Amino acid sequence: MITRLPYKFHIHPGIKLLLFIGINIGAFSQQFFRWRWILFALEVLLVFWTKMPWTRFAGFGKLILVNFLGLYLIFYFALFDWWEALLQFGSFALTLVIMILASFLFTHTTPPIELVSFLRKIKIPTKVVFASVIAISWLPMLSQELHHIIVYQQARGYKVSLFRLGPIIIPAVLHVMDLAINLSISMESRGFH
Repeated sequence: MITRLPYKFHIHPGIKLLLFIGINIGAFSQQFFRWRWILFALEVLLVFWTKMPWTRFAGFGKLILVNFLGLYLIFYFALFDWWEALLQFGSFALTLVIMILASFLFTHTTPPIELVSFLRKIKIPTKVVFASVIAISWLPMLSQELHHIIVYQQARGYKVSLFRLGPIIIPAVLHVMDLAINLSISMESRGFH
């Protein structure tokens, strides 16, 4: 009789963590510089395989487009050559997208309790465990909040525009600051200093 693994997607959280770290190292490594498109394609395939809803990216996608526009302008004003700036920006943007997709995939496939129990089993200090779980889950949580804010603003009649993001960014920043303050108070009350 075959026993089923209790882990989500039947993959040990340690293996998922090693894949997450490996993908992020591969995105920045010069040896894998030309292989980044393969990493990106594998991540997209994993998104389809895990049936991760694309709505998780909805709020974050609009914000990242504005950031990418700003990054391209920085590359352009540093090089003063639009084609070279586009190539440099494309390389940098691909690295960021690989890291963001890896973060979304990892948090979608690994519940925090699995990760915490695995890291505590291998004797990682508790402060490091909770700091890493918070850091890894922050990006998807921010994306979900951005999606909610966009839906709330659209219910009030706001039309999403790349040049009018004040009604989205201001509540998002305030909500993130509120989350950070509540998290720090919660951690401090549990003895983390």
